[in-house]
Amino acid sequence: MKLLINNQIIEFENKESSVDLIFKNIDEVSSKDNKALSHLVVDGVEIYNDYEDYISEHMASIEVIEAVIKPVNELVMDLFLSAEDYLKRALPELKILIGEFYQGPSNTTWKKFNDLLSGIDWIHNLIAIVDGGSYKPLNWDKYLIIITTVQEELKKMEDAICNSDNILLADILRYEIFPQLEELKQVIGTTIDQGGKRVHVN
Repeated sequence: MKLLINNQIIEFENKESSVDLIFKNIDEVSSKDNKALSHLVVDGVEIYNDYEDYISEHMASIEVIEAVIKPVNELVMDLFLSAEDYLKRALPELKILIGEFYQGPSNTTWKKFNDLLSGIDWIHNLIAIVDGGSYKPLNWDKYLIIITTVQEELKKMEDAICNSDNILLADILRYEIFPQLEELKQVIGTTIDQGGKRVHVN
């Protein structure tokens, strides 16, 4: 199979031991130009996570792996655009969720609550990835303050859930979590505007 990266073609055998070598080559090529892996295109299929598992599962039939690498700052901006899009959708839903907890949660309410927790966990991981990287926006300290505050409030929500205190849970969501996520959306918007990544539609 062939690895295409940065206008280079590197040949590998279709066997399990090639997986580590493939990613070693990707790391070496991308780090030279201060770039990072965005995603892979494996025989025409775009893969955005669990790369090693996908390659291992399809090892016998893979012909071409294209590694799409981007400048680190551009990749970070793409992540922030995704986060902003998520928050624009999630915040109105969170308002509805808060009302449901005040009225008495149903099974659907708890499912939506778990979806919210998954979204917050995704944002937390995103911020951790950027924090460990070489590029951070100018207002990075605001991100760290917000996500730290959110994590602290999540611990309080755990106590509320353990005590079956749905009113307290709703209060934390309304007065603590919602304002923090709303501020995060604004901070992300500022980062995107400063980075010149936003697409303006006339």
